[in-house]
This record gives sequence, C-alpha cells and structure tokens, in this order.
Amino acid sequence: PKMEERFRREILLARQVTHPNVCRVYDYVKSEQLGFLTMEFLEGETLAQFLRRRKRLTLDEARPLIEQMAAALAAAHKAGVVHRDFKSANVFLTQERDGSTRVVVTDFGLARSIAPGEAESATGMGAGTPAFMAPEQLDGRPVGPAADIYALGLVMYEMATGSLPYTGDSPLQVAVRRLREKPKPPRAVAPEVDSRWEAVILRCLEAEPEDRFAEASGVIKSLASRYSLPWIRIRKSWRLGTVAVVTLVGIALGVVGGRWLWSPRPAPGAENLFQMGVAALADGTNSRAARMLELALEKDTEYVPIRLRLAEAYWRLDQPRKAQEQLLLAEQQTIWHIDDRRLHAGIRALVLRDFRTAMAAMAQRVDSPFAPPAPGPRLDLARAQDAAEFVKGATETYQAVLQESPNHPAALLRLAGLADQQLQLDRAGWLYQRAAAGYKRTLNEEGMALTLVQQAMGQQFVSAEKAKELLTEAESISEAALKPGIRSRLRLVRAVMEVMNGNSDGAERWAKEGVAIA
Repeated sequence: PKMEERFRREILLARQVTHPNVCRVYDYVKSEQLGFLTMEFLEGETLAQFLRRRKRLTLDEARPLIEQMAAALAAAHKAGVVHRDFKSANVFLTQERDGSTRVVVTDFGLARSIAPGEAESATGMGAGTPAFMAPEQLDGRPVGPAADIYALGLVMYEMATGSLPYTGDSPLQVAVRRLREKPKPPRAVAPEVDSRWEAVILRCLEAEPEDRFAEASGVIKSLASRYSLPWIRIRKSWRLGTVAVVTLVGIALGVVGGRWLWSPRPAPGAENLFQMGVAALADGTNSRAARMLELALEKDTEYVPIRLRLAEAYWRLDQPRKAQEQLLLAEQQTIWHIDDRRLHAGIRALVLRDFRTAMAAMAQRVDSPFAPPAPGPRLDLARAQDAAEFVKGATETYQAVLQESPNHPAALLRLAGLADQQLQLDRAGWLYQRAAAGYKRTLNEEGMALTLVQQAMGQQFVSAEKAKELLTEAESISEAALKPGIRSRLRLVRAVMEVMNGNSDGAERWAKEGVAIA
C-alpha cells in the first residue's frame, strides 16, 4: 500500500506539468492486482536512439531540440517539480504534420516536488540514472532544479560530441570521476563544436549547483545567435528589384565592414577606468584590474572588451565561474571589430584552458593593424604562452616585449620567474631587481609585494633565510595593499618553508590561513 500511495503521489506530480513538450499523464488505474497508467500516445523515437544513428549534431541542428527540452524543464520547475532522471532516453522525438520535430520529455515517475514540505524526499541517490546524475545526487545532498540543468548539460554534451564526458568500467567509477574531475571541454573531443554551445554546456556542468544557470531559460538565452541581419523582401520589377538589392547589399556591407574595421570606444565615464583596468592586467596586478573593470562595467555594459578583459582578470584570480559568466554575457552582444573577435577567442580559450587555441588567437593580434598599440598584444601572447607552460616561446615573447618597452615590470617579473625555473639564479635576481624598481616607480604596492613573494618562492629551495627576509619585506607592505591572492600565497610559501624545517604544526597553521584567505 505504501508503494502504491507513493506511485499515485508521483503521478499526481507529473500531471501538474501542462506543457506541449511534456508527456501528458492522464490517469492511474488499478485492476485486481495490476496497476497501470494512461498517458499521451507518442510515435517516433527517443533522442538516444536518434543519436546512435547520427552521432553528433551541429548547433543549428540541435538548437530547436535544446530550446524545447529547456522549455519542458522550465515548465516543470515553475510547477514545483524536479524531474531527477532527465536523459536522452527520456526525450522523445515525434514528427508533426508540418514536418517539424516536437520534443516530448517523458518519464516523470521519479519526479519530486520542490515545495518545502517535500524537502526530505528530495535527497539521496536512490533513484535516477547514475550516468546522468548531478554531483549533489551522487553524494546525497538536497536536489533541486539545478540537478535537471546539469542533466541537460550532459544531454547537450552527448549531442555535441557523440559521447558523455565521464566514462569508466562501472557506474561507481563514473560517479567517482564526476565528483573529482572537471569535464573535458567538448571542443577537445570534437573541435568543430560551436564555441557558444561549449560555454553553455560547461556552465551547466559546474560541480556546484549555484554555479549553473539559475533557470533552464538561461540556456536558451545564452544560445541565442549573436550575428543576424534581417531578410528584406522587395516586390518590384526585375530591374528595379535588382538595383535595390545591389544597393541594399552595398549599404549592408559598408555598415558591416565599417563596424568590422572601426574600433568603437567605451562611454566617456568608463573609458579611463577601462584603460586603468587593462594597464593593471598588463602589470600583472589582477586584483586591481578586476576592481577597475567592474567599475567600468557599471558605467558601460555595451562595450564588449570590458567584459572580455574582466573575464580574463577573474580567470587570473582563479575565479573561473565568474570568468565564464562574463564571457557568456559578452557573447550575447554582437562582437563586430576584428581585434575584439580575436581577443574574445583568445580569452575564451584561456578560460577553458585550451591554451593552444589561446596562443593562436593572441598571435593573430601581434603586429595587426587592427590591434591596440604595442606592447599590449605581444604581452597578451606571452601570458598565453606562459599559461601553457611553453617556456621557450614565453621567454622569447617577453624579451620582445622588453624591446618595445624596456622597463615593463610585468615582463621583467615573469622573465625572472622563468629564469628561476631554469635555475638561472643570477639572471633571475637581476630581473627581480629591475621588476621591483619598475613597480616602485609607479607606486604599485601590489606589484612590489607580488615581486617579493615570487622571488621568495624561487629562493625557498636555495636559501631559507633569504626567502624569509623577502617574505618579511612583503609583509611590511600595508596589509590593505595586499590583495587576497598575495596574502594567501605569502602564507602558503611560509607553510612550505616550515615543512622544509620539519615544523609540521607551523606548516599546518600557515596552510590553513592561506586556504582560508583564498
């Protein structure tokens, strides 16, 4: 009786969702010992069966299906119902009379209410398909609409690449990998996947529910096309129509070409803040860069490079979720200018840790007539090479930056770090001195502290006493000037030094402080 009552309650939940993309459940009938339900008759195949034949879909092919799946989940969530077992096998494709494909989400048998009184039944991994479960389902945390959005991300990944991001010899092994590893970017599996689609998929697959889209409708909005021109129908004679079409095409190409070549400017109130933010990024003082760019964004939300550079600053501050959010917002705007498009490709690739693509995109900007003045583009390339741990290329490019700007402190600092890695200690010390002098000339306390911390990290395995002196000097800089990233790094370096001295208690204390600040 309890199981029957639970079954009835779950059917009632499914009936609460009335939407063209949700399979209608009509009634539950019991005849003697047999119970059955009646539902909408569907003719066609599941998305899983379709993908077994087609393997992969382009974004243009997939978008109509994704929009309908997201609309179905949005309707369920609005009705207070979480599906909990959303997967390609529970998505039915049926042909309409007009030839279009209608998506129908089925099998709400595992659905749960998200009303407060139902919270106790919405936890645990006792139900659902392990291959499509969100991390919170796997480890027994409360399950809400975000779990369905995660599953939608897995289905989109399957549509884009022909496979799921996590595989293993057993369901348990797959579950453990999902809890411990980030998904491989779709373009690493199938390079032809549209960049917008990849960004949306990865946002859906964030490990923490609050880092995903807040609503299923956010998926639809983020996949909206960035580039579109209206079609113009001309009902004139052939000759007049031809002239009109040629004229309109010429005007359109002039407008588009002009925007493609002409570099827009931010609003007056935002321009200085934007330039200060870009300069701070160039100096390697990423906390200051993020602060300036956030202020610039408050004054101008339409100038795309502000969002692109803010995404870069967040990524360099190890805040990938915020970086991806700015990229998605930038991609909802039209990116006309050629250098902005290259910059977008480079920063997007950095955020997704696709360093090969990042280096290629940034290399296109070097010496380009459409790019900002030197040494900015070359420094962007050097930092992409540095992130990729391409030591030889980064060293050569940083040296080229110094030819254009001989006392550039960030280039000097990173060259010093690279020299440290190659145990060129005398050269590293000389470069650190020049970097510190450059930051000191501009009264850049964050840069001065960063130089001292990086130098201490290089010295800790050579001279513990020298490393301590450098850290003490860094700590003497006003605590207000030290950003969280630097304060955290200070303490973690201290922890490593304590380990080397055999002081495990001291190491634990410094490490805990560093992690707490981070």
